[in-house]
Amino acid sequence: MHRHEYDYAYATIGATELLNQVEGKPPAKLKLQEGETRFSPGPFAHLIRDLAPTPFRNITVEFLPTSPVAKAASAQWADDRGLQVLNGGTEDILFVKDRVRALDVQLNAAGTLPKTQAAAAELIVAVTEAHLQAAPGRHQQNEIHLLAGDIRWLQPARTLVNAGKQFARVICFEFH
Repeated sequence: MHRHEYDYAYATIGATELLNQVEGKPPAKLKLQEGETRFSPGPFAHLIRDLAPTPFRNITVEFLPTSPVAKAASAQWADDRGLQVLNGGTEDILFVKDRVRALDVQLNAAGTLPKTQAAAAELIVAVTEAHLQAAPGRHQQNEIHLLAGDIRWLQPARTLVNAGKQFARVICFEFH
């Protein structure tokens, strides 16, 4: 049994089946697909049992509290979901909570995720292997090589390009 004091999100790396035992509630089975990302409000305690024949792999991102001024500033993002077709891929808004927006980004080879404008910081979680180039402008390009389950902080206001020959999928957490 472990405790989550704060709101958090998790992204699964590989499909799995779990038994989630939240303290004071009956157990619930969860079937999660590769890359499935969910938000959970804290605080609560729970125990997770892996029911799949493969190890449960996930990346958990905990959202620490901020000042009331910072929370008020996060009102810039609409609390909505939506799929946007990109040049060679898609961007799906999974959720907007407090000062965090989560996106499921899928890019074909040479696909492009355009610059983000509202984020103060951005964390990406690789669902698949990804060979990306981040172009923040002024002729700088940063190569990013990620394996499934790797994470990387990025500079805001940058363009991401899939520089690999394979499809790439990442979960982006944008923070205000």
